[in-house]
Amino acid sequence: MATGSGLSRKWVVIVILATLWLATRAPIVLLSFQTTQIPDDSSDQILRYYPLAVSLANGHGFTKLGRRDDFDLPGYPVLLAAVCRWTPHVRGVASILQVMLEGATIWLIWVIATFLRLPLRCCLIAVGFGILSPFLPWYSGLLMTEVLATFLLTLFVVVAIKAAQSDCKALSFVLGTLAAAILLVRPDCLPAVVLVFSAAAISQVRLRRFRFVLLHSSLALIAVLLGLTPWTVRNYILMNNVRPLGRVTDQTRLGYIQWLSTWADSPNYIAGYWWRLGGSELESDSEMPQFPANKVSEPERTIAWNAYLRARAVHSLASEDATFRSLAQQRKQSRQVHTVFAVPVLRVAKTWISLPLGTLSPGDLTTFSWGFDKFLPTPWHIAVRYSKLFWAVFSLLTAIGLVCVLLRRSSLSLVPVCCLLGRLILPFVTILGADPRYMIEAIPCCCVLAAYAFIETDSARWPTCTVAHAA
Repeated sequence: MATGSGLSRKWVVIVILATLWLATRAPIVLLSFQTTQIPDDSSDQILRYYPLAVSLANGHGFTKLGRRDDFDLPGYPVLLAAVCRWTPHVRGVASILQVMLEGATIWLIWVIATFLRLPLRCCLIAVGFGILSPFLPWYSGLLMTEVLATFLLTLFVVVAIKAAQSDCKALSFVLGTLAAAILLVRPDCLPAVVLVFSAAAISQVRLRRFRFVLLHSSLALIAVLLGLTPWTVRNYILMNNVRPLGRVTDQTRLGYIQWLSTWADSPNYIAGYWWRLGGSELESDSEMPQFPANKVSEPERTIAWNAYLRARAVHSLASEDATFRSLAQQRKQSRQVHTVFAVPVLRVAKTWISLPLGTLSPGDLTTFSWGFDKFLPTPWHIAVRYSKLFWAVFSLLTAIGLVCVLLRRSSLSLVPVCCLLGRLILPFVTILGADPRYMIEAIPCCCVLAAYAFIETDSARWPTCTVAHAA
């Protein structure tokens, strides 16, 4: 039984963590209200989610610039549309909502840690990492999908662990419904959803509960199909295409992207070889990519350059799909180990390392120099230095915790590991997955893994967590 002094320490730590969370999140909300109601700090926000939300709020349907959209998914624009209908201060109110979701995500970190029966000390450490992480709070002030997707994916992990410990059939249906909701917000979460569900199912297969796994998996699959059906039907009726996850998934199948993925081993290549080109539908003023000589041979560069010129003339990379696919296939045949394994692994490592600079941007912080910018670092420089230090320590502890989880051989402990792997798969498979912000959704589970690094430390002075567990 926990001692009185142990419980006192517990509540002191909880109060300190709650105060720290409030103190660090309040400036985000204040800065959001000081900016204009229409997002003005990122063209990606303006071009994607805000116009869709305004269209929905005005009753014009899921349209962008007067045209029906089958590229994006409706999850986040629907949430933003509700804010648009309620208040003109879209960004400020959306920031409050997203800060609340981020706070709920931190609470889910606690729930995951307790469900996995970590000592109380480790549970508090996991929550502390969630509060100290600068990345999700940064996105709480932006009109982007990261906060909502992270909350839903973390909730999915919680329900998956609980469903594996319970005979309640409703939980499996809820699990499938959550999976559909995640995919309608961020379709790139599909690998994480599949791996997390598989880990929870395998934990029961090891207990020889085959009938349980079959029944509950069927219920979850039915819920997923029901959740995706309305959007799929809408796309079929309006677009004459069956697109349950939108057209955004078509980009990875482009021959140009497949060729880039055979040699582009860093997130730095995304800007020059994709975003500045205007995407698959090339803009007439898109920059000419300078394919690096140290990555691509001269004959290959010539072929790729000419193919790109022809594609830009017709404003579509798909027109040269066969040429780029042929180049990709030739590289895989001539340097199989390098293109299939070495480049993807290096791309994963560089994507992970690049998270601090790949997600934080100066934005509003550049306007708040406090008048001491000649003598002291600006808030932007302080944020970058802190994020780099945090990410270095956090990554090391996550790696140690990952080893601890593997040594424990606990099936359910592999569920948060699979969530992390589901995000790391993206840069391994394609260069488009090398955007560092795609790692954000794995941070809550990484907080739990990092806490495992402390599980062998002396916990005699700390009580065991008394949160109720499923049998």
